[in-house]
Amino acid sequence: MDLPDDDLRQAVCDNLADDPLLAKVLADPDGNPTFVLRDQVVWYVRPDGVQVLCVPKGKLGERTIRGALIEEAHRVVGHYGPQRTSEYLRRWYWW
Repeated sequence: MDLPDDDLRQAVCDNLADDPLLAKVLADPDGNPTFVLRDQVVWYVRPDGVQVLCVPKGKLGERTIRGALIEEAHRVVGHYGPQRTSEYLRRWYWW
């Protein structure tokens, strides 16, 4: 998966070092095979081998990065409830 938006990519890159867990991955990218550093961002490797974007705590404009992703997922998935929105987010993102 590629990052869908330049603003999202920049927000993720800008906030990685401030997230306690992801900062550890940045400090030692080879120290945990569950995470991969690629394209200057951290990816979580799911048990099925698919890499999903690790989303740090931080801001994207006036919203949190995670909040912006939740809003976007709700827009994409529609009004099928929190379960479908959560499933969509877990397919592409990890936090």
